[in-house]
Amino acid sequence: MEWLHALIAVFAAFRLTTLLTVDAIWTPVRRRLPRVPWSCSLCMSVWSGAAATLFYAALPWLNWPLALSWFWIVRTNPDKPKENQPVNEAEVLLRINAMASDYQETIRALSEGKSILAVQNAVLQAEKKALSEELSKLKASNVIPIEDGKA
Repeated sequence: MEWLHALIAVFAAFRLTTLLTVDAIWTPVRRRLPRVPWSCSLCMSVWSGAAATLFYAALPWLNWPLALSWFWIVRTNPDKPKENQPVNEAEVLLRINAMASDYQETIRALSEGKSILAVQNAVLQAEKKALSEELSKLKASNVIPIEDGKA
């Protein structure tokens, strides 16, 4: 059981570091106190590791709430965009083909002697056209409410 408590202490130190340096709950404290230890993840990880080690030595069960909250955050991962991830292998291949065709168009335009700005302008125009088409589809499917002719 000792090795499990030691492992939990490591994860508790990770969570304590993010809690003190990044999470919104500690923002007022970080504003009032000197900035260096509270804004530096590396500095705070040393202190968090020391606290987790003290918890491990005194009462190993004190590390468990921090470690379990770290596991929960990693599992749910609220910062990871879910809508932009490929759903299956076919979607991955479609994205790769789209990127490859963009690169091929860029290389073809450069080989024809066009300037970099002209190529960038053409890419931006193509992206604008694709976004306009996608917006039209969304409006047609009533996903985006239309007010006064604007999305």
